[in-house]
Amino acid sequence: MLAVFVLFALATIAIPQYVGYQQTVEASALRLNIHSMASFQEQYRSENGQYAVSLDSRRAIEVAIGWRPHTTQQDVLYRILPGDGQSYEVIASAPDGTEVCLQMPQGTQCPSVAE
Repeated sequence: MLAVFVLFALATIAIPQYVGYQQTVEASALRLNIHSMASFQEQYRSENGQYAVSLDSRRAIEVAIGWRPHTTQQDVLYRILPGDGQSYEVIASAPDGTEVCLQMPQGTQCPSVAE
């Protein structure tokens, strides 16, 4: 009985920490993908005079700027939203609820999305 209690106590501590760790790893992977998108956006801007914006799917982004994420996870949603003309916002939403929004090319967190 004592062993069961000890295992239960350890599980109540370890499981939330593991879930938090997974979300941190997921958010880091999403940030990495967003930063990798920046070079494609800069190329697009040099050819077209502006950033590609108002793209609401991975496929639309791939067609417009040629970018593909480094992850094999196919169900992450990426969206590019207009900024002030000199910047744009990228929102990445994972199926587990992790969401990252960065203002690019600065790479700062969007004010509208709290991580």
